Amino acid sequence: MDYPATDLPFPQISPLHGIEIGCTRRAPGATKGEPLPPADQRIRLANMLAGYPVNGGRQLRMENEIGLIAPSNQVDLVAVERNLFQKPPHRIPAVPVVLTMSAGRIVFERKHP
Repeated sequence: MDYPATDLPFPQISPLHGIEIGCTRRAPGATKGEPLPPADQRIRLANMLAGYPVNGGRQLRMENEIGLIAPSNQVDLVAVERNLFQKPPHRIPAVPVVLTMSAGRIVFERKHP
């Protein structure tokens, strides 16, 4: 994914922030004001979610190796605690990550108290 269309400081660049910005074309957490121009470049959540794995594999010309969950592919994925389709876009970055996999191996798992 490209650098978001806002002037975020580097530590805030994360996929969840990128998804929010892509859906809203606003600074993180912003719910009011005009979207950054061109506003018609806002992207639907389903397309943003596909954009990270699937389109990333296509851009690298590695779609048969990465980007899709398949037995022969290297799988990188993130599981979040809530259904992102049930959250307003400006709340997406607040959804906790519960599991991260890289190359098919769990590299982070949130422990529940």
